[in-house]
Amino acid sequence: MNQLFYNQFGVAELKFIFLCGDVSREMVCNILAREIAGQNLKAIVFSNGPLKYPMEGQILVDIDAELFLDELKTAEANTIYLCSAIENDLLLPPSEKLLNNILQMEIPGARFLIQSQGPVEESLLKRMTKEQHAAACMITSLNFSNLEEKLERFLSAFKSEHLFSDDLIEHWQNIIKSYCVPQFTTKNENGLKTILFINQVKSLIDENTMMGLFRNLRHLYHKIYLGNINDFKIKEI
Repeated sequence: MNQLFYNQFGVAELKFIFLCGDVSREMVCNILAREIAGQNLKAIVFSNGPLKYPMEGQILVDIDAELFLDELKTAEANTIYLCSAIENDLLLPPSEKLLNNILQMEIPGARFLIQSQGPVEESLLKRMTKEQHAAACMITSLNFSNLEEKLERFLSAFKSEHLFSDDLIEHWQNIIKSYCVPQFTTKNENGLKTILFINQVKSLIDENTMMGLFRNLRHLYHKIYLGNINDFKIKEI
């Protein structure tokens, strides 16, 4: 069980897991959903933007907010996708009324995986209670291949540690803002745990290089991990 991703990330007991990033975000979400469902828990997945039609699980389309619990109890699958409609093989975001009702419900054994493709502050976060914030985290997941070129000058340049760190932080925040809203990119006042995961780091050379680089960003996140999701291995920085 310790090899499960949600155990390695330290999110096994959290009810709300927000995810942002590039295509790696979808990979991490799918694996977490599969692992949660494998523990006989309900993995409830939705997004605040169009979501690719899933390969597995059950889709609840335009479900009445008042009937949500009943539908959940009778669902055959442990992985449930919520949407308001399906267009061109894309799941559109569920209704605001349904999301508001979900926040007011006690749903034993449920874990929510929310893919962020827009302003999270206008989504669930703003309406969540302090207790719900304490049971939530934010995972930023990016592929190494999307970062290597953008970080090349830091990987090759020699600078003093102080100047290197300050310059890198500003550069990193400019890179990440195209993928995630600010709540994901720094420790936030809501108390949500923030996690950065650099995926598809395959060689030992790349791992050592990236570990040295991202140590300079540790104060921005509660946890930073490197690894390769295909090998089911991650390492904390």
